[in-house]
Amino acid sequence: MQVQHWIAVGITCLALLEAPAGASGGKSAQSSSIREFDFHSVLPLGSDIFALEGQKGLVTVMATAVTPELNGWRRVGVGQQRFVLTPEGRQARHYPRDVQFRVTVSAMRDAAGEYDPLIVKSDQPLNEYLLGMRFQMRIFHGLEMQVVPAAEVQVIGVPADVPSNERIYRVGFKLPVAPVEDRMVLEVLSPEGQRLSRFHFELL
Repeated sequence: MQVQHWIAVGITCLALLEAPAGASGGKSAQSSSIREFDFHSVLPLGSDIFALEGQKGLVTVMATAVTPELNGWRRVGVGQQRFVLTPEGRQARHYPRDVQFRVTVSAMRDAAGEYDPLIVKSDQPLNEYLLGMRFQMRIFHGLEMQVVPAAEVQVIGVPADVPSNERIYRVGFKLPVAPVEDRMVLEVLSPEGQRLSRFHFELL
């Protein structure tokens, strides 16, 4: 009997979450949930470092998700369950299909501090190496994994024909239909295809 009671409570909470914002009971659904995180169109994903063998200093990689469709979405908790809600208060079922990232790769010649970076071998000059970054997404659905290559990669900022120790990329993906429960990881690869950095992009 107790198990049936908690199942009924969970179903009731879910029904409240899915109710339109103006429907009866919508206000109580909002007040009974715990807001955990607010999504914005620009979402920093963090930074990472690696070192090129034979080069002085470190290379930093910073990634930011730029997805206007996520603006106003929020993650909430109801009991032991978590949900993603749209600005209208409806439950989001899937990731946006079009997502973009801004990835900055910078060489720091005078990097100081205690680091234990990944050491990467390459015969390419630094400028060519930074211009050859590759990108892909790994989507984890339970025990299954799918790799999605970037649909668009564009160098912005300093023109590609001008030598620079920093490159800024705009990277776009066309994602398959992916439930919000899936886990996504943006991977930054070397020109040779070696994974340099990974950044988690998740809704739950």
